[in-house]
Amino acid sequence: MPQTTPRSEELIDQVVRLQRVIHRIKAQPTGDGPRDRSSHVLLLAIFRQGPLRLADLATAAYVDASVVSRQAAELVAEGLLVRQQHPGDGRSSVMALTDQGEQFVQTMLARRRAFFDRAVSDWSEQELGTFTRLLQRFVDDTEHTYTATATHQETST
Repeated sequence: MPQTTPRSEELIDQVVRLQRVIHRIKAQPTGDGPRDRSSHVLLLAIFRQGPLRLADLATAAYVDASVVSRQAAELVAEGLLVRQQHPGDGRSSVMALTDQGEQFVQTMLARRRAFFDRAVSDWSEQELGTFTRLLQRFVDDTEHTYTATATHQETST
């Protein structure tokens, strides 16, 4: 097992701390929208990318296709998604936001913006810009490392 350095230990501690804070935030009831908050990622993916096939939605959300299928069915039942015929391939379908789904995502994003605006309210523009660039780099590198590790593990088994 690889040894961690004191430098990576501090990073690990802060990432775990952030995960715990985010978990507490997500545990707060919103009072509206889907009961299963993990399905929010599906709504956001469709909001940002437009109507998606279930397989593409699973890829975008980093979730197994069976999970996406169940969550999408629940979101359809809640009136937030609708299944439509694929515009380029009439044999398949895509999931799209309903007007209610669009409104839910807009409200969710506004709440997130307001929350994070409060969290960094005393940061300078330079501090926020630096942090955002470094966080993006960290997430990109973490994602790349995960993908490379997962691919290596799949090919070595």
